[in-house]
Amino acid sequence: MVALRTRACTRLWTQRGYGYADVCKTWYHQSGFPGLYHGTLWGTVHHYHAPANRQVVAQASLDGRKFLLGATYGNKSFSNKYRYIRKLLMRLCLHRPGGGVSCCGNWW
Repeated sequence: MVALRTRACTRLWTQRGYGYADVCKTWYHQSGFPGLYHGTLWGTVHHYHAPANRQVVAQASLDGRKFLLGATYGNKSFSNKYRYIRKLLMRLCLHRPGGGVSCCGNWW
């Protein structure tokens, strides 16, 4: 049996349009594990009009566990693989190094 791959891409924005990212994700059914998936997240984060003391960062939620990807004051590409995941979401936020995230856009 051939595993079916699904791919989706979009442009994510922070609240107030401070920064954006062109992101994609692929997912496949994890063989032998019903309801679980594996795949790749990738994209490029752009600082755009964010305040100089804040990075723009893509935040991924893998089954509720949150990770920061591609934090930058300029433009930065990222690519990360994942596996054994039920639910994958992404959003774009501002980030202060050593602090938390703020001005996050909607989850996708």
